[in-house]
Amino acid sequence: MKLIIPSVAVVLGPGLSCAAPPDDDDDDDQVPGPFGDVTSIVVIVNPVINEGSTTDVEAGAQRGDVNITIVEAAPTIADATDETGLAVLALALTGANTLRFDGDGEVVVDVAQARELYDLVVSVRGGAVEEIVAAIRYPIGGDVAFIQPGDDIAAAAQEDGTIVVLAPGTYAGGFEMRAGGVLLFGAFSADSEEPTSIIEGDVTWLGGNGRMRGFGVTGTLTTNANGFSAAFNRVDACVLVVNPAQDDSDGDGVGDACDNCPEDYNLSQTDGDQDGVGNACDNCVGVPNPGQQDTDGNGVGDACQGPPADSDGDGWGDTCDNCSLCANPNQEDGDDNGCGDACQATAGPPICRQFCVQ
Repeated sequence: MKLIIPSVAVVLGPGLSCAAPPDDDDDDDQVPGPFGDVTSIVVIVNPVINEGSTTDVEAGAQRGDVNITIVEAAPTIADATDETGLAVLALALTGANTLRFDGDGEVVVDVAQARELYDLVVSVRGGAVEEIVAAIRYPIGGDVAFIQPGDDIAAAAQEDGTIVVLAPGTYAGGFEMRAGGVLLFGAFSADSEEPTSIIEGDVTWLGGNGRMRGFGVTGTLTTNANGFSAAFNRVDACVLVVNPAQDDSDGDGVGDACDNCPEDYNLSQTDGDQDGVGNACDNCVGVPNPGQQDTDGNGVGDACQGPPADSDGDGWGDTCDNCSLCANPNQEDGDDNGCGDACQATAGPPICRQFCVQ
């Protein structure tokens, strides 16, 4: 199958273009697009791994500027990941493609036939590369479903392995994607670097090994499916809170404006004591303390920390009493050396005894 797209292409990330086959009358304004014309390998490096995932692979910290080269290719086929960890290797070879990451770790992707799309997710850390999701093949030789704004997305993707391409426009959300191995391609503007296929409402993805590329979702994107990945998308990070900047400091998919631990990754947003502060950053888990007061700065909230020990009963806790074993409520310290007069030797070197000096 070969797709011909308008000369003003809608781009799905670097190097991937999709559009419905145009009318024959427009041939003078068409150029061939790479989707379906060349073999491409999409690589996602060090993604956010959702809580509850079955993988035991730990993602690395670096996402941007990871260099990837196909070893067997001559001339060289290479790309570097963008700041989100995405890279596209176009013109990949039929057969074995050894992907070398930053000149060190390697992963082999076996391409069955030309003009297909492959998609894999890896962890790159400490010079080693591990597959989080092994390469998935999307044969481009068969039929691809093209749908228009207002069409039912779920109805177009009822069969396993379906590839669905959406034109720019608005589509209804509130659906469940149950088929496995589904690839949804939305329209993504190269100029604005924003998706132009917009799903209004929530999306629940249940089928395994699904891919979602180039969408805006105004509601919540929810999945418990293995092998699912989403890229080149913009999902509202706070559905019920106005947050035009969509800031997400900890990268957990929950925007800062509604994250109960904005500086600590906590996708589940678990808040055991319902005080508005998530367990991941609550200094007193189990006891409601929305203000997070911590008078002594020891990392344990006042609400669940008992009163400080006061061994001599003078009203000054042992940690700040300048004579912890000798009652001296006035805390007098004539030479201002941090040892109270009541427990400092009066003869010889000024030794602090802590207990009372007779």
